Amino acid sequence: MSGVAFAAVLFLAAAAQAADSDPDEMLRQIPGVVDLLHQPGGPIEWTVDTRPEFYKPADLQVACHILAGSGDTGQVRFVNAYMVHVGKTFREASLGHIDCKNGEVVTP
Repeated sequence: MSGVAFAAVLFLAAAAQAADSDPDEMLRQIPGVVDLLHQPGGPIEWTVDTRPEFYKPADLQVACHILAGSGDTGQVRFVNAYMVHVGKTFREASLGHIDCKNGEVVTP
């Protein structure tokens, strides 16, 4: 992870731990995020629609740090917002997927 990405992780993680921070709002602060789908208890609890030109693999760890600040340890998948818009499934449009319980990155 680059120094800039690590600094972003620290900033977002600290912000997520603030009392007034909502993980939904914090995830929306990641550059390129277009929309979110939160399905508590689902196999993938957070689906993040993003613009692929902004997506970085480090965004997966950033998302886990944000969720950890709120006590959430579910799974997060970043998807290409355009591909979803034209009818592709989340799996087909996947840019990256991580299980925040153990940090395992799932191959799209």
